[in-house]
Amino acid sequence: MANFAYVPAELANAKHTFAMYDDFDWYISPHRWTATLTDSGTVTVTAGTTAVAVAMSDGTVADNDEAYLATTNANFAVAAGKNLYGEARIQFTEANTDDANIAFGFSSSVAANIIVDDGAGLRTSGTHFVIYKVDGGTAWICESRNGSTVSRNTSSTTAGGSAYQVLGVEIVELTTTTCTAVYKADGVILRDATTGQPIRHQVLYSGLSNCQLWAGGKNGGANLETLNIDYIAAVQAK
Repeated sequence: MANFAYVPAELANAKHTFAMYDDFDWYISPHRWTATLTDSGTVTVTAGTTAVAVAMSDGTVADNDEAYLATTNANFAVAAGKNLYGEARIQFTEANTDDANIAFGFSSSVAANIIVDDGAGLRTSGTHFVIYKVDGGTAWICESRNGSTVSRNTSSTTAGGSAYQVLGVEIVELTTTTCTAVYKADGVILRDATTGQPIRHQVLYSGLSNCQLWAGGKNGGANLETLNIDYIAAVQAK
């Protein structure tokens, strides 16, 4: 049997990582992605583009209507030796001043009310490594949660607007029992709005649940909020 004289680096490295990149040339739920929708909310590929629009509602638009797009399987395990990075290029324009709740990152058991009603942030259980904003706020918030233990910082970076932003969640091994999570916007580590220091969370591996990669949002009033996702990706060491 002949041997290959040359193995491309991409192929040689592929066996050491699990990676996914979706530019949304095609979308259906459930498949790679499963959508969680209320009040006839929609996830649709925008005509003439390879982006999806996640509309929080479509029928009678109401406060706390929600729509999420998450990987169907919880493929991502935050554990020793399994550095993890997720990225999404997103855009949203507030339908009403600061009402939108928007989130991106890794969480366990993505389902309805993972973003809590009335601007209360994320669900207070399970595992989260998420960048989000809340109804009534205008800045990105970074949250790392392992059950009842949570680290949360409001950043100095404005969320949303007419321009797209590239959000990144990076989780790297600190010790064999602890990881460090950092959060980025357009390649720059987010900084705490009060201290000005880079946001870094140290999280114990023990107790963490497998995660889905997800993005979506919730209306903060009787106005339709829409999240546009150009692409979404993740890579993890095996």
